[in-house]
Amino acid sequence: MKLAGGCSGALRRARNFGGPRPLWLVVMRRVRLLLLAPVFAGLIAASAMAAPAPQFGLHPRKLPYELSSYPIVSGNYALLSLSQPYNTYVLIDDQTDTQTKIVPPGGSGCQLWANAFGVPWLLFYCGGPTLYNIHTRRWTALPCGEACENTGVAAPGAIGSHWVEIDENAYCDSRYDPCSTPDAFVALPSGKTGSYTPSSHTLLDLNSPSLSQTICAPWSSADVSAIDGQFVAVAEGTEPGVARCGSSTVLPVVPGTSEGFTETDHLMSGCPLTPTPSGGGVSGPREGVFLPSLERFTMTLPASFQPCTGELDDEALYVWSERPDRVWRAQLPTGPLPTYRACPRTSTVRLQSTNPNAYQRLVPAGADQVLLCRYGPLPGRRLRSQRLISSQSAVSRLARALNRLPTESGIRSCVFDNGTSISAFFRYPALDDVPVTVQLTGCATVTNRHLRRAAFTRAGEATVRYLERLF
Repeated sequence: MKLAGGCSGALRRARNFGGPRPLWLVVMRRVRLLLLAPVFAGLIAASAMAAPAPQFGLHPRKLPYELSSYPIVSGNYALLSLSQPYNTYVLIDDQTDTQTKIVPPGGSGCQLWANAFGVPWLLFYCGGPTLYNIHTRRWTALPCGEACENTGVAAPGAIGSHWVEIDENAYCDSRYDPCSTPDAFVALPSGKTGSYTPSSHTLLDLNSPSLSQTICAPWSSADVSAIDGQFVAVAEGTEPGVARCGSSTVLPVVPGTSEGFTETDHLMSGCPLTPTPSGGGVSGPREGVFLPSLERFTMTLPASFQPCTGELDDEALYVWSERPDRVWRAQLPTGPLPTYRACPRTSTVRLQSTNPNAYQRLVPAGADQVLLCRYGPLPGRRLRSQRLISSQSAVSRLARALNRLPTESGIRSCVFDNGTSISAFFRYPALDDVPVTVQLTGCATVTNRHLRRAAFTRAGEATVRYLERLF
């Protein structure tokens, strides 16, 4: 319609300069333009689809841990199971870069049960089902009764923020038993059982108090495998796709054949497959679309890594090598960071700069302004106050102080982190903003999402006091 409107304006201008036109000619031209408009729009859309997707080179950094198994992820967290000391875990918050050590009660007799992790719950077996809340850091028994009694047969199949699904036939031997017991749904942390009745308009959702989520029109459970806000994940043979609620148009996550897809809060991605003469296929670099923009992207790893490998949480990619048992971590791309004229309303907004200098320095040189945003504690982490600093001397002083902070590595025993923080958006005349987040509690980590520093030293405490005075 925009094309038709623009051309009809041109007709009006021609009539003014060249004399009056017959009415039938004007009508016919407008009808022709209206008929051709969808064709032009289709050509423009096809041209956009054919445009090459931006390519993001990931920079994995080896973490100083030896693992006993692969990392497991949930939300913006990753859990690492250490081989030394055995039965010790490291929880990494990839939004704040906080690393917390978890040692289960009961020593070696207490094990993570079936790798069950759904924020905020970790499910262990310590003589019985036991929950650990990663936010409160408290242990509590899960009184799930008969649903979890036969631990030789039953095992958690999946876990969410409100429910754990117990596969009652996980280890059942059909030679001796019918193995037809339906799965049990156990509420967290009460242990009460619930039920879910499948329908064409809902999906099972372990993150919902009602155990279900309504599917948006025009989709049904026969088409949809997951729901993410205003989007649905659609399985169409070997080519999974994504569609907006209210639309029947499906955008393939990976054009062509792929090995399924991974969904996070910010993207959907998959591994393209190139068929080989011997059968199977060769996996290419990870491809996908950002949410909510649906912009395409490709993520590449250095040649020393498999092109499409690892576990993705909402913020990072974890790559595990079994021999030796090492793990690497790479921050996921977000696309260009917008220039925030005002602070985000909460500190849960994903902040990662594509400024190329942010990989080498916490605060790259050349910033001419800094937007300061102070946030309150969990669970909301809401904006408390903000201020724009335009004084070059104040910006330079703050940048120098942050850059002098020592590098943080490994894990330490820290006081409880209640989520309060300050984000400083350093602005540059011709480059992407660089956000630096300072934790005010816990391990006092300072990060620009590529580099990490520590503010627990005397100099760090002085830097935090200066930062707070700027408000």
